[in-house]
Amino acid sequence: MTNHLQPSVHHLLQQELGCFNEIFSETEEYLGKFDPFSLNTFAALIYTRQEFIDLIKDLDKQIKQSVNPDGNDQEEFLRKEISNVARLLIVVDAKILDLLQPIKAKYLNNLTDVLDKRVHNGLKKRYRVNHRVDILQE
Repeated sequence: MTNHLQPSVHHLLQQELGCFNEIFSETEEYLGKFDPFSLNTFAALIYTRQEFIDLIKDLDKQIKQSVNPDGNDQEEFLRKEISNVARLLIVVDAKILDLLQPIKAKYLNNLTDVLDKRVHNGLKKRYRVNHRVDILQE
């Protein structure tokens, strides 16, 4: 009787695959935008992905609590599909990180310039800063 109340592993895996596919399509859409690295666009992507990640964690927990978590051939196929999409996400995420690196460096350079100007404008004595912190190394 508890079988009817608890979703099947197959159904849970289908939902999990759907979540991974949504994350992938949202990320692909994000990369296709004119200015994907605006703060609002990037924050929206991160928020959307976090919602799906939380759902995936919940689905995984339900699968582990299932009567038969190992499953059959169809479930094994779904697990392989999930793994394939996860691998694609790793590649896309690496691409995003590569694209973000110059933007990060630009902002860090701007911050160091601001710090240099403050030091040269007399704030060095005021705050007793003895040396410049190289935030690029941090």
